[in-house]
Amino acid sequence: LAASTGQTPLMMAACADSLPLLRLLIEAKAELNAVQPETDMSSFHFACGAGNAEFVEALVRAGCDATPNVYDCTNSSAKTERHGAGLCDVAQ
Repeated sequence: LAASTGQTPLMMAACADSLPLLRLLIEAKAELNAVQPETDMSSFHFACGAGNAEFVEALVRAGCDATPNVYDCTNSSAKTERHGAGLCDVAQ
């Protein structure tokens, strides 16, 4: 399930800073590693970029791909996003 922009409900929850929605989607078995086609960004990228430690932790605990070298189309890795948002310790 994705919007016409390619954003999944998990990505939208991260953008809207809605932790209750994120948890509900995780419980409903939402695809954790889906990527937005235009940007190659996952929900994990969105959460890291937003600097939301609770989102990052929830996604990691749910089993998302938190590999440090998961890159998006801007050649920005999830590790770079985490570092910029001060989330390196959260996702490790």
